[in-house]
Amino acid sequence: MDYQLYFTAIITLLLVLYIISTFYIKIKNKPSLKKSQPIKSPHIITSRDIRAIAGDDMIATQLDLARAYMEIGKKQLARKILDHTIKQGNITQQQEAKKLLRRLE
Repeated sequence: MDYQLYFTAIITLLLVLYIISTFYIKIKNKPSLKKSQPIKSPHIITSRDIRAIAGDDMIATQLDLARAYMEIGKKQLARKILDHTIKQGNITQQQEAKKLLRRLE
């Protein structure tokens, strides 16, 4: 048997494992990946985005957006939009927002 070949293979394997473990430790200790920090979502829709989509009827679009947030489980964002709709919308829109808020509870 060629022991030199086995020895080389074992040393190579150990070196690869060392490199992988070092890389893993660096990633695990990276501050942006710690569990205590909230992850910022790049999918936050701003009032500027709503105005661009809505045109004249921003409140109606906000109601649609709140429904969409509810469907994907973003209840806190939906609640925030619905609260704004209750303050700024007409009577029909306010009633719809209140109805949707009751569904969130």
